Amino acid sequence: MGNKRKIKPVSGINSNAWYHVTEGRVDRAGRRFSNMLQVDSSSSGLIVSPNTTPPCYWQFQPFNDTSSEESSSAPRFFVLRNSRDGAAKQLSACHNETEPAPGQTGLCMAAADGADAAQVWQIDQWGSDMSKNGLRLINAANGTRFWLDVHKGNPPFMNGDTAKDDDDSDDDDDDDDGEKSQKWYMTSAQAVNAIDLLPAQGR
Repeated sequence: MGNKRKIKPVSGINSNAWYHVTEGRVDRAGRRFSNMLQVDSSSSGLIVSPNTTPPCYWQFQPFNDTSSEESSSAPRFFVLRNSRDGAAKQLSACHNETEPAPGQTGLCMAAADGADAAQVWQIDQWGSDMSKNGLRLINAANGTRFWLDVHKGNPPFMNGDTAKDDDDSDDDDDDDDGEKSQKWYMTSAQAVNAIDLLPAQGR
């Protein structure tokens, strides 16, 4: 049996980078991503679907982060913006009356509001390597019992049926579909240059 991987607070996120974000059922770490988390132009909801032009990249801004990333075991929180909507909107957990999972919570882009816990995300990594092992996303308003997941064929939703927090192997081929879809992968795509998307002050 291999060494067990424990979930821990994420480290290494660059707030001045745009990231290509995808999930573990459709893409694999270390390979070129063929899908991305993006806004569905037909519904304004969020989907994970094949790459588009222009792409939809994501910026992760630390939220009220006063801890030392290198030494603290405290959860780390972020707000997420995409390259299409800019600073005006942030990724949020939203009620979705058509969502079959308990809680009926999906994703949307909401007008940026630093006081809205639904726009704040706890991000953890599944092992020692953020890029290789993937990330777990928890919404601050929903609580730690719900993890960001994806239905087969979309859309993303907050799932209370969660994967275990450790594994017997670092080989993702051993993961079942439910666990794969709760693992999110990202790779740095380009620098954030827009002045209004530089790290926010006074959060």
